[in-house]
Order: sequence, then C-alpha cells, then structure tokens
Amino acid sequence: MIGSKKTKEEPKLSFADRLGKVKSMFVSAYNEADSLSKEMLADIEKDKETIKTIEIRIANTSELMKNTEAYMNKLKEFI
Repeated sequence: MIGSKKTKEEPKLSFADRLGKVKSMFVSAYNEADSLSKEMLADIEKDKETIKTIEIRIANTSELMKNTEAYMNKLKEFI
C-alpha cells in the first residue's frame, strides 16, 4: 500500500525490568541529593571561616578603638 507505514511495536518490559528502572531513578535522585548536600555543607564551612575572619577583624578594630579613645582622652587633658 502506498503511504502506509508499519509501526514497530517495542517489546513490553517485564515487571522486574520496570522495577529496575524505577530503582535506578531513585538511586540517581539520591546521588544527586547527596552531592547537593555535600556541596551545601562545604559552602556552610566556607561561610563559617568567613565569619571567623570577620569576627577577628571586629575584635581587632574594637581593641584599636579602645586604644584610640584612651589616647584621645589623654590628649583632651592637654587641650
């Protein structure tokens, strides 16, 4: 026949094969979630280090500020 195409039917997968595909999808999803979790933990650790650095800078600046105020008070006595 002109214009008729035979369609090839794909063989139907067994229940075990279908279950295997489902399990594979869950394993992939788990692996992606695990990777994301590790990436987020690394980002948190990096941010904690940044916070520590900032806290040290704040402490140093606060100490310098106290010293400056003490120096200014001594200078004020001369004015």
